[in-house]
Formats: sequence, C-alpha cells, structure tokens
Amino acid sequence: MKRKRLSAIAILITLAMLAGTYATLPLIQNRLQSGSPKAERGMLDLSAWRFPADGAVHLDGEWEFYPGRLMEPADFSGAAASKESDTNNTPETKTYITVPGSWTSATDAMTESAYRLAIHVSRPDGMYGLYALSVQMAARIFVNGQEIGASGEPGSGPVEPSGPSGQAYHGKNQPILGYFPLIDGWNEVIVQAANYDFPPSSGINLPIYLGTQQQITDLHNSALAHDWIAVTSFLLMGFYFIGLYSQRRKDGFLLIFGLLCLSIAMYSTSRGERILYDWFPGLPAWLYLRIQIISTLSASVCMSLYVRSAFSAFCSARFVNLMIAP
Repeated sequence: MKRKRLSAIAILITLAMLAGTYATLPLIQNRLQSGSPKAERGMLDLSAWRFPADGAVHLDGEWEFYPGRLMEPADFSGAAASKESDTNNTPETKTYITVPGSWTSATDAMTESAYRLAIHVSRPDGMYGLYALSVQMAARIFVNGQEIGASGEPGSGPVEPSGPSGQAYHGKNQPILGYFPLIDGWNEVIVQAANYDFPPSSGINLPIYLGTQQQITDLHNSALAHDWIAVTSFLLMGFYFIGLYSQRRKDGFLLIFGLLCLSIAMYSTSRGERILYDWFPGLPAWLYLRIQIISTLSASVCMSLYVRSAFSAFCSARFVNLMIAP
C-alpha cells in the first residue's frame, strides 16, 4: 500500500509540474496575441496601436519572402519609406509567406532566405524591443538598416565556405532580443535566416514580438525565469528520487522516475530560452539537436517503464515493450 501511495504521489507531482511548465507560458503568449493586427502583403499598420496601453504585439501575418537569398538592408533602397512595397525598389524574387511557419511550403528546407516587413507606427516614444523566439537554424535581424541581434551565423551550407554576403554558416537556434528606436511612419524589419542542420522545418517557426523596451524585457525575463524554475525543479526531483532509490533498492520504479525527471530537465534546457546555450555557448547545432532528440526519447522510454514498474497490475507488459521497441 505504501509503495502504491508513493507511486501515485510521484506521478501526480510530475503531471502537475509538466502542466505548469508547458501550459503557463503559452497562456501568457496567447493573451499577448489576442486582438493584435495582422500583417498583409508585407505591411503591418500599427498606427492605431498604443503600446503603453495595448501591450506588446506579435508580428504575425504575411511577410515578404526572398527564397535562396540573404537580402541586406541596402538591397531595398529605402523601400520601407513607402507604403507601396510593390514598387521597383524591391527585388524581383519577392513572394509572400505566412509567419510564423516553416518555409518548406515555399522553398527547400536546407537553404538560406530573407524576410521583410514594413511596420507603420505613429508618434513612437522612447526605445522599443524585438523578441524573436525561434528562427531556424541561424538568423540575423535588422531594424531600419541597423543590426539589432543575431543567433548563429546565417550563410551558405558546409559545402561552400561562405554565403552570398561573405558569411560562413553556423547554426544556433536561440531566441534573439534587441532594442532600438522607431521612427514616425514606416519602419523596416529584415530577417536573414539559414538552415543546413534541421530538415523537418526552417525559418520563423515561432512568433516575433514588438513592444516597448520594458515590455519586451519583462516578456523575456518571464520566459527565462519559467525555464530556469522548470529545469531546476526537475533536476532536484530527479536527484531526490535517485537518492531515495539508493536507500530502497527493491523499489526500482524510484530510479526510473528519477531518470525520467532528469530527461525532462535536459529536454527543457533545449526549448524555450534554450538555456543549454548559456551553459555551453559554443555548442554546435548537430550536438544540440541530438541532445534534444535523445532527451525526448529517454523521457518517453522512462515514462513507459515507470508506468509499467509502478502500476504493473494495471499495465500490459506487451504494450510497454511496443512503446520502447526500436
């Protein structure tokens, strides 16, 4: 009876922590997205948006898209100064793509491309910030011609030493945070992106947020605190149950549950703010992806074994074997 009670408590704690970890932040982000204007044909009109009262805005919608080219601000010759983004100032390769979302519907997954969005703002005051959650697998962002942040080094793949702009590719999928002033009228955002590491998806696959400096800082700090709390909690639980197993060797489910918590903690370091890069700044993209995949598989296997071990009377061994079979 004591064994069953301990098992039930352990799994309830895990489910509660998982719900808190992976449900809280999306709820905050969904609240920020409600009522935000949508970009159309590469233009987003925020002239009626009051950042102090309305909050940060997500830059979702139709962006201009330039497949296979790492466009520079100079390539557009001041096209953002006009609402007519279809003028001769923009390159001929322009198409439109929905952000967020993978660019695999418009071009090859393993290539470099560029996005562009013109944003109209009325009477901006003070500094503003931009927060890009994920641009696979390397990116650089410009606002009104000035670079405001980068993750990795967008460029050509490993076959070629450098991209069209003389840049060597280096993958690093980490959130990008930058601050800058805006001008009254049309402002230009350009995102260079490249991916030669992750075939399933590419490009801006999560929202990009624009807001005042304080709003973007608060959003980033909340996400960072969320991830650190999750990782620390699962690490402590993992070591606790492994230590408990060392005192109660007959209860193998304690070891499995401890390994499950450690696997979830490791997976959590590769998501969200990707604090794995804070521990290992020079981590190559191939190793980052393998850590993410291995931790996911490990958590799945440990969960199946834990349920089988702790609740053997209610779980089919054949089903568990199917779950963990290669």
